[in-house]
Amino acid sequence: MASLFTHAFVGAALGQAGSKDARKDWRFWYAAIACSMLPDVDSIGFHMGVPYGALWGHRGMTHSLLFAAVVAASIAVMFVILSLLRFIVIVVAFFVRRSFLSGLDVVILVLVFMF
Repeated sequence: MASLFTHAFVGAALGQAGSKDARKDWRFWYAAIACSMLPDVDSIGFHMGVPYGALWGHRGMTHSLLFAAVVAASIAVMFVILSLLRFIVIVVAFFVRRSFLSGLDVVILVLVFMF
């Protein structure tokens, strides 16, 4: 029987297919394991009275390819937005540094917004 632990194990095993650089980052592993466990979020519905065979019941919509595609697209959009924000912060920090901040202030500002 599948469980959160087996989902996480499969996510970790499939994560081995990632690039070497990605596998060194703890955020990659967190995302791989979290996304593999995400379909079982439907088990919360049991406590809210959703029947097992319903569309939003266990092994319903969250176990579909459509749900996986929506999650993947959402994560991709999030990464694009974060990349744009990082770029904007770096550009703003460059111009702010030229005006009145010291170099250390800009480094701290960039580090805060990068992570």
